[in-house]
Formats: sequence, C-alpha cells, structure tokens
Amino acid sequence: MKHFLDFPDEILCKIFEYLSPFDALYSFINLNIRFNRLLIPFKQQIDLTYLSYQQFMNYVNVLLPIISKDEPLYFMK
Repeated sequence: MKHFLDFPDEILCKIFEYLSPFDALYSFINLNIRFNRLLIPFKQQIDLTYLSYQQFMNYVNVLLPIISKDEPLYFMK
C-alpha cells in the first residue's frame, strides 16, 4: 500500500485539481517543501469573493501569513 506522500508529483497535481485553490492550500500548505512547491500556482488563484466568512478568516489568519512570507502579495481579488 502506498502512502499519500509517495505519489508522484503528476498524480498529486491531478488530485489538487479536484480541490478549490483555498482548500488545496489550507489542506496541504507547509506539509513539506515538495507540497509547497506544487501549490505555488494555487496561491495566485484564490478568489476571495467566493469564500465563506469562516474560510476568509482562515485565509487571513492562517494562509496569508504563510503565503506572504514566501513571496510578496501583489493583489487580492
């Protein structure tokens, strides 16, 4: 039996496609360096207009500090 972390990058990217950018980041960011690298495109795809209040608060309090330390934040939609 394989562990989730053993899947190749291509399979993980396909799995991530089934998640919203917010859910992919919230679930897998900071798991390890490899996942952080795979999730880079999702950082630029979050559309805040479709987040619930709870998701928005999680974005502001949890994800935004992680995302902004890695790279500057250029815009928010």
